[in-house]
Amino acid sequence: MVRILRIVAVLSSALLLAACGGHSRNAAPVQAQAPAPDALQSALAELDALETPEGVDAALFEELKGALASQLESRPSISAGKLSSRDSSNTHSRLENRDSGYGRKTVAAAPTGSANMVNDLTIWSEDEQLSLMWHYYNVGDYDQNGAVGISDITPLAIHYDEEWGDVNSIQAVIDGSGNKKIGIEDITPIAQNYGVECAGYVLQNSATPDPEDPGWNSIGDFGFALASGIGRYSFVVSAEVGEHPYYRVVPYDVSSVVGVPGEVVEFVPEPPLIESVNPQSGVSGDTIVITVTASGATPMAFYWDMGGGAVPNKPEGSSPMVTLDAVNTYDANVTAINGAGSDVYPFTLDVTEPVVDPPEIVSVTPSGGEEGALVEFSAVVNGTPPFVYYWDFGGGAVPNTPVDESPEVTLGTAGEYAASLRVENAADENTFPFALTVTGEPPGPMVIDELGGDYPSAAIIEGNPAVAYRQSSSAYYVRALDSYGTTWGDPVKIPDDGGSFPGAHNSLCIVNENPAVSTSIGFMIEAGAVRYSRATDALGSSWNELSQIWNADTMNSPPSGLEVVSGYPAIAIAQDDFSGNNDLLFYRAEDANGDIWPTEPVTVASDVVSSGILACQLLNVGGYLLPEYPAILLSAGELRFVRASDATGSTWESPVVIETMSSSAAACILQDLPAIVWSRGGELPRTLLYVRSTDEHGNDWAEKVTLDDTIECWGRIGFAAICGRPAVAYANGPWDNRRLHYVVAEDGLGESWGTPIVVDAETFIRENVSLLEVNGSPAIFYCGSEGSGTLRYIRALDNFGLEWPE
Repeated sequence: MVRILRIVAVLSSALLLAACGGHSRNAAPVQAQAPAPDALQSALAELDALETPEGVDAALFEELKGALASQLESRPSISAGKLSSRDSSNTHSRLENRDSGYGRKTVAAAPTGSANMVNDLTIWSEDEQLSLMWHYYNVGDYDQNGAVGISDITPLAIHYDEEWGDVNSIQAVIDGSGNKKIGIEDITPIAQNYGVECAGYVLQNSATPDPEDPGWNSIGDFGFALASGIGRYSFVVSAEVGEHPYYRVVPYDVSSVVGVPGEVVEFVPEPPLIESVNPQSGVSGDTIVITVTASGATPMAFYWDMGGGAVPNKPEGSSPMVTLDAVNTYDANVTAINGAGSDVYPFTLDVTEPVVDPPEIVSVTPSGGEEGALVEFSAVVNGTPPFVYYWDFGGGAVPNTPVDESPEVTLGTAGEYAASLRVENAADENTFPFALTVTGEPPGPMVIDELGGDYPSAAIIEGNPAVAYRQSSSAYYVRALDSYGTTWGDPVKIPDDGGSFPGAHNSLCIVNENPAVSTSIGFMIEAGAVRYSRATDALGSSWNELSQIWNADTMNSPPSGLEVVSGYPAIAIAQDDFSGNNDLLFYRAEDANGDIWPTEPVTVASDVVSSGILACQLLNVGGYLLPEYPAILLSAGELRFVRASDATGSTWESPVVIETMSSSAAACILQDLPAIVWSRGGELPRTLLYVRSTDEHGNDWAEKVTLDDTIECWGRIGFAAICGRPAVAYANGPWDNRRLHYVVAEDGLGESWGTPIVVDAETFIRENVSLLEVNGSPAIFYCGSEGSGTLRYIRALDNFGLEWPE
């Protein structure tokens, strides 16, 4: 803590520094004088070569140079070898190495005179050490590099004619004449003090404030490299506590020649003063940390007496941990002791009865699963723990009546069972009945939303499959009630402002533990936009209003990709508007939830859209063996892949063209490296292709593999790693006979593939599908083509999707 100090101001001349720590100080300062003829010519040549700083009037700068040259020529000279050119950019590092030599000639002197005396030394105690602060004084050193030289004319020119009021401002430093205004007269201090240099300060300690007393001892040495700041440089350092109460600092040059000692400061340790103790109450049986706040010199010891109200009853330290005893009111106190005295602080410790809220069971998950599956159940319970759990699965699981908080059970034969959970605590008990549904095998195609569906984007949310999609002209979200997707909740509309058809090109992912979605709006000649929303809870039962990230006048709603990049949500957008902008953009939110987005994006690449934008996917490339950087897959005439040069996407590499003519495309990560599927060609039929990169940058790619050469549509492709193998779900066929297709690789890298199969042969579908691994099997979200469409879900009967329910 900062202490109030008594300052003894004593102006003094240079004095003999006592030897300390291997440093030898000379008895008297050397006065700065003019250079000898050879050195003078060198200085004048350096001055003549000095260029006019940017923004400074050239005529003014020449006038200042002429004035400095005139004053240097008019000063008395000393012997050669005392003046040299200085490189201000390296002054700090060279001063740090002054004892080992760095190729400089000796300077003329350390700072002397009353104007260079340190008069603001401040001392306080902290962590059993002294903390000290003072400002740097060296009249004429306007650029604060430690030495007075030619370079000091530059800041004088930059701040010419400025006035000042703060003694520690840069203007006050440059005003060497002290007339409160920077002018031509400030050239004189440069000439008068040319060559004066401060290599650092030595801290001294004494038993008397007399500056002439021979008992001053050097107890610390602080090189100029420690100085920093805006305006006048300052030193903020730590040192061991001296034996005596009086302190001062003295400058020295690179030859250990000392300058003018600073004013003397008396530092007197303060006795302890206890200000507060917190907390002073708590619940019986709770373990708390009780903290004392006190001022005074350190080190300081603390001794407690809890009056019998806590264990331990007499702890030590500033923040002891204690366990509160029986309910009562106790007379307690704490004592603080340091080298200057002690203080006792009495207080009342109030120990109260614990408040126990009865249990309230909010939910149980999952609600069922497949016959023979090993399933872990859990419950959300409000109230005061500890809780005791009593499960009863109604004969539908083994074990049937476990007492674990989250039991693992094996589901029995198919059927529906009347199950329940009873939870008890010290206050009461609560029972939650629920229906346990055990299915014999995954059900056939399921209609999740009968009112419509398109542009599905799926993810696993809190252990269960979920999907964001378009219903009519709005964005919606729905999540399964179990981890297999056998039962589904009610669709939730993501709030919007009634704009132009939100819900296209959805991209769903988890952002800071809650589901979030980016969605596009726009239809025909309506203005296009990309918007973002994050759910208000982990299940996605309610959502925030859609916030607009990007908008422009465009013919089509642009696809966007949403992903979490280094902890913050990020969105990739390819734009193609009426103004001729066809760039690839990257936005990364400024917070973990995505509540604040930048107004200006990072332009990943320019002129990359040559026709309709059919895919723009953001993903993270990397993982266990490689650093994770964001990357973008773009299909807009040409198929391109581009990876960022850093983890936050602030800079990007050059895009790599993978295909010169592509339509729909999708990407995923296989064993840390990106892989892509896309349809090639303009005329029908097109070819569905697969390729995996051989490096994390996406610069080199393996041989392309043909998956299907009969593609007749261009909607979103579902692409994912299913049980370690790449797999693809896609729509194929003419508009009046389009079916859902699926194909899976026969190995983990996708070097060989099986034959595409038709899934749900009875349903004509729309073009956009989404593929997801659900409990070890592939599952597909797709939309029927009838009317406004129906959102559908189907999960395979096996791990790789070779068999599907009918």
